[in-house]
Amino acid sequence: MKAYSLFLFLASFYLTACNQPSNSVAAEKKDSVAAFDISAVKSIIDENNKIFGDAVVKGDSAALVNLYASSAHLFPTNMPPIETYDGIKRFFGEFAKAGVKEFKLEAVDVYGNGDNIIEEGKYTQGDGKGKIVDQGKYIVIWKQENGKWKLYRDIFNSNMPLPKSSK
Repeated sequence: MKAYSLFLFLASFYLTACNQPSNSVAAEKKDSVAAFDISAVKSIIDENNKIFGDAVVKGDSAALVNLYASSAHLFPTNMPPIETYDGIKRFFGEFAKAGVKEFKLEAVDVYGNGDNIIEEGKYTQGDGKGKIVDQGKYIVIWKQENGKWKLYRDIFNSNMPLPKSSK
């Protein structure tokens, strides 16, 4: 019985020891986690949100499109999804003609890892005279492309009530 107990102890010890990562593997995992800094990425997203808002007001569709990944998808309110980069270019070309006077994005929550970042936020659009024309919320998935964080998936919708029916 003692030999059997000793055998079970040694077998479980051996199996447990074999399933543990080596110190170098554990150190690599720790270093890769430590290398990713969500607050630094949030700062980049805040900068890009400022660029986005300024580009909307200036009607600069090229600057807007430049913020998107080449394989981005856009999910605008009251429209089918736009699933090509050229489609996103056309969308922002038309959007730029709208003459927006004020536009602001605000990241409410940012989380993720070195592969994808999720941003939850809210937007406000004004008439330039203090009146809010539209306000709503959005979710963006950010992904790195050529070493830069780009909008990969972008969905947004208004908080404003639908216009009353003319019936």
